[in-house]
Amino acid sequence: MPRTYKRDPRAKHHRPVDEEAIKRALDAVAKGMSIRKAGEQFKISKSALHRYAKKARSGRKLTFKKKGGQTALDSKLEQEISASLSKCGEWGYPLSTFDVRCFVKYHLDIEGKNVLKFKNNFPGADWADGFLSRHKAILSQRMCQNIKRSRAKLSPKVINDYFDELKDTVTDVPPDMIINYDETALSDDPGRRKLIF
Repeated sequence: MPRTYKRDPRAKHHRPVDEEAIKRALDAVAKGMSIRKAGEQFKISKSALHRYAKKARSGRKLTFKKKGGQTALDSKLEQEISASLSKCGEWGYPLSTFDVRCFVKYHLDIEGKNVLKFKNNFPGADWADGFLSRHKAILSQRMCQNIKRSRAKLSPKVINDYFDELKDTVTDVPPDMIINYDETALSDDPGRRKLIF
């Protein structure tokens, strides 16, 4: 499949599905109207209305999918991932598309889900690009750069203010509730990479 889909101009054009019109037409069919008349009245093709009526008669839930290919993950999970990515950007730890792909694989493995579209449950770069384009209102990719040395300089006053604030914060906190870690794995030089903000 091409990365940027272009519709064949000779292909058949389908009218978008109006869910409310289909539900009203199905109510009319349930009350005794024929499928042909309901289709003419609500401007729905007879074959589509017959398909939905058959599904309604069998007791199955009516589902309306959007045109084209469906996303590999459901929309709720994608919304949660995009909210988490924007929160990471606010905290100053933006992630790359590779990090997002690793996170999705980890999540799917923990949940015990197997997505056939992904090889070994690991989404590809095309999925990451599509994910960012679906959530472009919230997320964007930017080139990350280091801060200037003049902005990173700290004065003794700033350091003293920090320890004064720390002393006020830590008072009345038991020592076993205070944790410390070293910065071995933290990087202050992200280099020139595209990260998600």
